[in-house]
Amino acid sequence: MAAAPVALPAPLLWASIASPIVASLIVAGLRGSKATTAVSTASLALSAALLIAAYAYSLGVHAIVYDPLYAVLPGVGEFSLFLDSYGFMVAISSAVVSALVAAYSYWYMAHRFEELGLGEDAWSLYHMLLLLFAAGLIGVALASNAILFYIFLELTLIPSFLLIALYGYGERVRIALLYLVWTHIGSTLFLLGVLLAGFNSTFNIFTVREGLLEGVWSLHVPPYILQVALPLIIIGMGVKMALLGLHEWLPYAHAEAPTPLSALLSPNLIGVGAYGILRFAAETAPSLFASYSPILITWAIATMIYGGLVALAQDDVKRFLAYSSVSQMGYLMLGLGAANKLGYLGAMLHYVAHAFGKAALFMTAGVLIVAVHTRSMSRLGGLAKYLPVTAAAALIGFLHLMGIPPTIGIWSKYLILRGFALASIPSLYVAAAIGIVVGTTLTAVYSLVAFRRIFLGPAPGETPAHGHHHDGAGVREPRGMAWVTMLAALFGIASFFALPWLTALTP
Repeated sequence: MAAAPVALPAPLLWASIASPIVASLIVAGLRGSKATTAVSTASLALSAALLIAAYAYSLGVHAIVYDPLYAVLPGVGEFSLFLDSYGFMVAISSAVVSALVAAYSYWYMAHRFEELGLGEDAWSLYHMLLLLFAAGLIGVALASNAILFYIFLELTLIPSFLLIALYGYGERVRIALLYLVWTHIGSTLFLLGVLLAGFNSTFNIFTVREGLLEGVWSLHVPPYILQVALPLIIIGMGVKMALLGLHEWLPYAHAEAPTPLSALLSPNLIGVGAYGILRFAAETAPSLFASYSPILITWAIATMIYGGLVALAQDDVKRFLAYSSVSQMGYLMLGLGAANKLGYLGAMLHYVAHAFGKAALFMTAGVLIVAVHTRSMSRLGGLAKYLPVTAAAALIGFLHLMGIPPTIGIWSKYLILRGFALASIPSLYVAAAIGIVVGTTLTAVYSLVAFRRIFLGPAPGETPAHGHHHDGAGVREPRGMAWVTMLAALFGIASFFALPWLTALTP
């Protein structure tokens, strides 16, 4: 039996969400890049500090902690927040990456606003939307109530839609609408599933009075209802994850979003889909969820391979990274499909690895856009000489995806594969194992090929026939952007050493 939860001595979890929301109101009244960036970055750093303080307290008392709102809504239940290892991994990754993105925006969005012909007034709206988006991401990780989870999930939708529509590239309004429709469909399917499952039981995944996480749906909901509800939840969150067949929106939205937003959308928001499946399907109806394991594992491997193959065919850096994210979501689903604690833990650790690794890689794409003025890998090469900090950060980012130490990806990959092996589905094991080998090999191949195409080989300007459109001697590394990119990569390395601490409150 799980230990009884402990109420926090102060509402640290609610404060971690309130901080960016309050800051969004403050920046709405400010003007200019420096003031808005400072407030935005500081508020998100404060959120991260509050989350660390809450988690440290929970480790001190050796128990899951919670923040009640002291409000019970008829037909909905209690709105409260709670923190265990899974929630902390998602919340702290979202808060830290959001803070880094806010700081990174100081340089990147100045470049983008100039392209769009926008002045100093644009900064307040941009940071207001970014802060609301980040607050929604943190709230999703902490919500103990399915309806509250849905509210926070929808809070991420409108700000991100507006950020793409206002500051994106290409046909940004059409792409923003595509993103809005697809992701709203996913959220609605999820909501229909939890409404169906929770109607005769509860919407709370964490029952404060009883003091433990339990499969309340599987205990109190007729099996025939769960057999309809769980697929709705899984498919709805599968849209958010952009799993194979539900992924059409992602390459457009993530490639054409303003690059700081891409650094949040691609690793953090889509990974939330896996977290939703874990909380509202795997943990709430474990037996039924385990019966879907062969389907989920097959879906995961197909997603890994498809995303990796299409990524290899891309020339645009951001579309390459977008399809890489599709492939990486296959890893998360593989861990969930194992339907055991090792697989679940591996999936959530891979959320962390992908959050920091892919954030660093999208930030790298932003440096290329600002410094070299192209996203085409066929027009790049030899840039390690001119962008050394960025090249090092990108290499670490790719190591996260490949699962090579000292990155947290080695632990996530190990636990996902161990969870899969423990699942032991004899009729599927050999074929699935071959598929996993293919998928993980593709990750290494597309990562190293992309790094070589961008940073190694002939330097720009040294081989005119190579197709470079610029003189390499004119390339200058934007140091502020480069070092924020490096920080994102280094947080993933820090997570490698923090594994015992990160996993101490695993359910």
